[in-house]
Amino acid sequence: MPIQNINIINRVVIPPAGIFPEIWKFSISAIDAQEIIYNHYGLSIETLSGIKAPSLETAPWSEIYTGSTSDPYPFIWGVYENGTGSGDWSINFLVESGSTIFSDIDDWNDFTISINLPIIQDVRVRSPYLLISTGDTATTFTNTSYIIKQYEDEINSFPTQPISYVKSKSKIVSIQNNIWVNISNLVKEDLESDVSYYPETNYYTARNLSLNESKWVNVKTSLYYITSFVYSADTFYFVTDGYIEPNQTQGLPNILMTGNKRYLYKGSNERIYFKTNNLTGATYTTSENPTPTNITFSGDLTYNYGYVKSVKVDNSNLNTEWASYNFNYASAATENVTVYFYDECRYDNYDLVFKNKYGILETLSMSKKSSKAININSTDYLRSIVDYEGDFNINRHTSKQFNVTGNEEWILNTDFLPEYMNQPIKEAMLTEEMWLIDSAGNIIPVIKQDSSLAFKTSLNDKMIQYTVKVKQSHNTINNII
Repeated sequence: MPIQNINIINRVVIPPAGIFPEIWKFSISAIDAQEIIYNHYGLSIETLSGIKAPSLETAPWSEIYTGSTSDPYPFIWGVYENGTGSGDWSINFLVESGSTIFSDIDDWNDFTISINLPIIQDVRVRSPYLLISTGDTATTFTNTSYIIKQYEDEINSFPTQPISYVKSKSKIVSIQNNIWVNISNLVKEDLESDVSYYPETNYYTARNLSLNESKWVNVKTSLYYITSFVYSADTFYFVTDGYIEPNQTQGLPNILMTGNKRYLYKGSNERIYFKTNNLTGATYTTSENPTPTNITFSGDLTYNYGYVKSVKVDNSNLNTEWASYNFNYASAATENVTVYFYDECRYDNYDLVFKNKYGILETLSMSKKSSKAININSTDYLRSIVDYEGDFNINRHTSKQFNVTGNEEWILNTDFLPEYMNQPIKEAMLTEEMWLIDSAGNIIPVIKQDSSLAFKTSLNDKMIQYTVKVKQSHNTINNII
């Protein structure tokens, strides 16, 4: 269960006026206000008298209590927008005159929310996902209706006009128990990565996903027996542009990479992507600093772009040999990822950034010798160079070129790699999106040119190194409209 801190921007005491008691007003952001409204059952307040929580009697209004059915403290709380559409929100407490429980607004130290997400299933939509309706007997239901909505932002806040489809399906034969529909092709459009933030240098604060890297999908399934309604249910999905292999099942791990080790050039840009649901803490250490450094990941946890976050791998110290990341999840073992670094003094490094099998970005360091060429395409035609007098000038072209275009190409080489790097190499070859980041930080969208790759092992090949060929996505002559 994610824990989110509510940032108190300002504290104001409003004195009693007539029949109205004293009000303690805590200014908060609009995002925090929405989190409280959607997750008010999880709101808690740390005070000098311990941690207090709202009761579950009326939402979002209730009393503060510590477990009894009555309100032992004379406070009523509410979340208010201070002026319609102003974006300025506050938590307001009405304080009964003469109360001896709390005498100062500063006794309220911290607000936190335990965020209860609905049950979410993770789907990688480059592979099929079958939504199956089933019954105990063949006569439980005869037909189904699926309302499939795809949207972004807060999971419980549907837009007024989401992209949606309605699919109806009936049983084909009377002995059929299940009805299914593949939702992947319906929800995979517009999932595209953004690599512009990838080289940033914030090592301590996790970053949200960019727009179009993920989305929520809500499916309302209704079962009918002929025309009589039988049952309905809502299911929520978190969708990325990843894939599964034939022997695997749908879903996303807590850490969105295969394996828990990576081997990179010290100057490479790399990020660790992780799920925030049920994450209780995240830290990292390096070979130069064994004291754990906390990673900040709170905020936006119920939003599709906050359900998964990423943090830049800390290679800021050139002497660092490794960086180890630990992610603690409630009711789960601690997840660990270690990135090992190497030096390369002779050649310029290229970061080959690609979308991996989980639908997020990852890096391969191309730090050995690279070569660059330009590939030219054109069309030739023959024309007459005779003028109206019957004369011609042999300095003019009879064979003429037009529609000349070019693409820059790179032949890139990795360093000598440990065998565990075979998996990211494989995922890079199967990716549909790829970029180069050169030593100057320029981001270049590219397309891989290799149609096959022979995997190497330390047993068979002793030293493992790969050559990859890519070409620039854009033409050298700008023809972008």
